[in-house]
Amino acid sequence: MVNTLKCPEGIEKLFPGPFSCYNRLFDPGSQLESHALIEEEIHTYGPFDGAFGFSQGAAVIVSYLLERRAAYPDESIPFRFLILCSPVVPLAGNADYCHRILGCLNHDNESRIRSCQDKQISQIPEPARIAMTMLTSILDACTTITCEPRSFYLDRRLPDVPCALHPDLCLTRLPIPTLHVRGNTDAQALWNCGLLIESFFDSPKQRVFEHKSGHDIPRSGPEVRQMLCAMEWVIAQSELPT
Repeated sequence: MVNTLKCPEGIEKLFPGPFSCYNRLFDPGSQLESHALIEEEIHTYGPFDGAFGFSQGAAVIVSYLLERRAAYPDESIPFRFLILCSPVVPLAGNADYCHRILGCLNHDNESRIRSCQDKQISQIPEPARIAMTMLTSILDACTTITCEPRSFYLDRRLPDVPCALHPDLCLTRLPIPTLHVRGNTDAQALWNCGLLIESFFDSPKQRVFEHKSGHDIPRSGPEVRQMLCAMEWVIAQSELPT
């Protein structure tokens, strides 16, 4: 079950409540629960042709598919196409990946993470520095939504610290047609997340649609029609033989 999430003031003018999210802690255990929720929906209501995700929803779909693909490389992917709008950073649920990235840090480097300070985090060794730098940038960009400081996520035991999936650290790739949608006025960290997620796909059937809004979907008539055309394109690509 998704958890209730306190959203920024004024969002009720755009969307009716209730406002929910996949999880609020972002730790590996919560990510696994989110993946299990997707798996349950697929088994209960599937099969599905594709999936449409926005923000955390887009990131959770990507992290679910990456970890499923890594665990079962010979099984088919449960979606033929994806539409990903303004994704945040995908986070790991896989304990082996998290331990490979963070589990071998010594006490001093663990303390640097707990400090929540960029100067301290920049001193931790790779690959942890890559994952933590990506994570902290998105935590800062999303504070108006999460209503939590960095310390809420980083001042924890290492097994409970969120661990970003990064294409330099996670070599799994997804071979399905995908539409990547992002807003030109979105925060730079969120824009970077969109670019990062594109790197997880190796199908030549990719399209990027950029609109004039921020962390949102297109609202103007012309842009809505353009996005619809892009959606029809990616659906058509998924129906072609591989």
